Amino acid sequence: MIDDNKKQAALDLIPVIINTDQLNSQLTTDSETDEPFLIVEDWHEVGVLQRELNKWISPNAFYANRDRYINEQGNEAFQTMRFSTDGHAPYLVPDGLFELCDVINYGFSDEHITCYNCYRSICTTPGYYGDKPRYAIVNDEFLCGDCINNYHEEEYVESVMNDPENALNTAIVSEQRLKELGWKKLSRKYENGFHEGMNDKPKDIYKKLKKLNVLFTYELSQFYVEFYAWIKKPSSDDEG
Repeated sequence: MIDDNKKQAALDLIPVIINTDQLNSQLTTDSETDEPFLIVEDWHEVGVLQRELNKWISPNAFYANRDRYINEQGNEAFQTMRFSTDGHAPYLVPDGLFELCDVINYGFSDEHITCYNCYRSICTTPGYYGDKPRYAIVNDEFLCGDCINNYHEEEYVESVMNDPENALNTAIVSEQRLKELGWKKLSRKYENGFHEGMNDKPKDIYKKLKKLNVLFTYELSQFYVEFYAWIKKPSSDDEG
């Protein structure tokens, strides 16, 4: 592990290493936790960052273990920062050294992007069945849930309204908030999935309700989707 002073020194060094070694890593902030977050391109960049951070923050431990890392791992040296004592698990970090995750949480660029508005990181990969990532594409821009709530709520709701092929994410705009905006949730629960009888289609439901403004919300599971229809009387502007 790494103490708080070394951790802060390592955090301060990360932008220097990214610039010096011409890495594609991006230092940002996690949109969910507001903690520092690093988006890396691949394991090579993780290895470079761990190597350089340890070289500057823990030089004695770094040079004591450098040759062993290079001899055992070759070009992959410093990607894992771990040795086994007898060739088998557990794999331990030598005393005095630390891994990148001890300094900062990080993720790879194929699973993380940055919000167009606040530039904080957004994880685009669900963590479990039913997980709803708190981001959406609004006017062709990736926006985090907070920025949608604070600045683009109306555009987001309108982007899924009267569109049976897209549903509103209630992890961004809650059901309570929809009610505050004047939407009414119909009582019937619709289902579409692999089980018998689960063949409801939003397009069919929308056709029956098209004299009203309509949007859909959803809940996910491994083998089916539950969804609900919400209605709202069109305003004079909606009616033309």
